[in-house]
Amino acid sequence: MNFKCSNLPELKCFSAIELLGGTGGLDHTITWVYISQATHISEWVHGGELVFITGIGEHYTDAHLCRLLEECAANSTAGVVIMCSPEHIRRVPNQMIQLANQLNMPLYRMPWDLKLVDVTREIADTIITNQLKERSSAGFFSELLFARNISQDTVRQMGVHCGADLSRPAAIMILRPDFRGDSYYRRIDYDNLMTRLEKEMSDYLRMTKRSVVSCIYMDEIFFYISCSDNASAAEVCKKIRSFGTEFMRKHPDYRLRGGMGRAGATPEEIRSSYAEARRALSHSEKNKDDISIYFFAELGIISLLINADNQQELISYCRSVLSPLADSDKNYGTSYISTLEAYLDSNCSLAAAAEKMFIHRNTMVYRVNKIRELLKIDFNDMNAKAECVNALHIMKHFDIEL
Repeated sequence: MNFKCSNLPELKCFSAIELLGGTGGLDHTITWVYISQATHISEWVHGGELVFITGIGEHYTDAHLCRLLEECAANSTAGVVIMCSPEHIRRVPNQMIQLANQLNMPLYRMPWDLKLVDVTREIADTIITNQLKERSSAGFFSELLFARNISQDTVRQMGVHCGADLSRPAAIMILRPDFRGDSYYRRIDYDNLMTRLEKEMSDYLRMTKRSVVSCIYMDEIFFYISCSDNASAAEVCKKIRSFGTEFMRKHPDYRLRGGMGRAGATPEEIRSSYAEARRALSHSEKNKDDISIYFFAELGIISLLINADNQQELISYCRSVLSPLADSDKNYGTSYISTLEAYLDSNCSLAAAAEKMFIHRNTMVYRVNKIRELLKIDFNDMNAKAECVNALHIMKHFDIEL
């Protein structure tokens, strides 16, 4: 998990440090701290540092401070902290605050009596702790999901370090936001969105009293989520859809894809959950909605067809079952496909199907009789009815038009 300027207020030492400007850059990742006692920093930083300016040994004019801020921005540092004292830098000039806003460079004022060693130590400790957690989570997922020979003892020990209790059943969820664009700056925005989504989703799930381990790998976010059984996993998936919908409303330039596997109690079953999550994610990519997250167990027969090599075979199957209705809808403007779907979804209740379609019951009777005639079907024949149900499911989930 990256440590950002927006996380600084969470630190105890930062309670007395004031943010003055540059709020547009609060998503900047802090890689380390750098204490500057010179009027130039370019040769001393790599990018990502939170720069502390003490004023010791130099006489800083307002112009010097503004040039130093511009240099920090040019070298992609995370932010700038000015230590104010009567002997050195007495105040942060207004033009520097205005410049920080223009450059989206977070600018802070720190009182001199606050011990610099305490501040930098807490920031450094937090960065190191986050890095260790991230590596620990990545190692846990790597061992659990991809190692050729699963060592249960090793996996359990790694799980303990990153907060996963392998004595309880869990399921794997994979989320992937779709990035619409290819510019460098949009890529930075995408990386920031991934980090926020991982953190906020994990925090949200932990609020539901669940054990959660997460990890960003490439353009995907992996979640290990404690779930007592498949009913519990289905409920988690529902909550994730709800949270994801609210989260992505703030980011309309993106779409969210996801897949979740069934709950498992052993490392082998968790690995199977990952395989199922991967297949559900693959299926979600066929959906055109902005939010598309599937729970594998809810896919039914579709789960068997996700990896079908030849979609033409699926189309041929659907046509073999439903082509008389599809041809009538296309040529004569009837609504037999949607009528059949409503009728079957209503357990072959004419009244319920009519209500679902907002039509009169007599109209539904007429349409169902025409469907029987066109398909030459007896809806009391369970096999024939199952054929229709399967064909309708395949059409819907694979976005097939007959």
